[in-house]
Amino acid sequence: MLPAGVTAPRLEAQPVFGLPVRVPDPGGRKLGVFFVGDLGDTATLERLQDGVRDAELAGIAFVVVTRTPLTEARDLVPRLHLLFPVVCDPEGRTFDAWGIRGDAVAARLRGILRLDPRAAFSLVRRLPSHGFGAPFGAGLVDGEGRVRWSQQGPGRVTVPDLAGLMAAGA
Repeated sequence: MLPAGVTAPRLEAQPVFGLPVRVPDPGGRKLGVFFVGDLGDTATLERLQDGVRDAELAGIAFVVVTRTPLTEARDLVPRLHLLFPVVCDPEGRTFDAWGIRGDAVAARLRGILRLDPRAAFSLVRRLPSHGFGAPFGAGLVDGEGRVRWSQQGPGRVTVPDLAGLMAAGA
């Protein structure tokens, strides 16, 4: 994960639903960027959903970048009632640009299971307890495009540190 103080890689992407996402934000907003390996990790998404209102009050917008394919994300985002943009990056280019290192076993497993998306979805929904669906990292980017805070655990992050993100954004 990129350390605090460096310039974040530019990102301009169309989320699953909504207006295009840009890092840095052209309006100068602070962005909490969360890298979630798979949207099947509903516990992490619920945690982010619980914190989105407080973040908005603090002037921080959330963006999730996931390796989940767009076809699956179009089904999951409305079903989970997510109030933040979700950008699909199945090839992992954005993950690589941000220095996010994920679980190699999970990456191979997802590649194999893409042959049968229904089976993959069914299996991935059961994997978060084993860590496969956990986010790989998170960062706070200010309006000028600098990383102000970042989080990545050993191999993966299991719970986003929203308190740390909010403190860095104050």
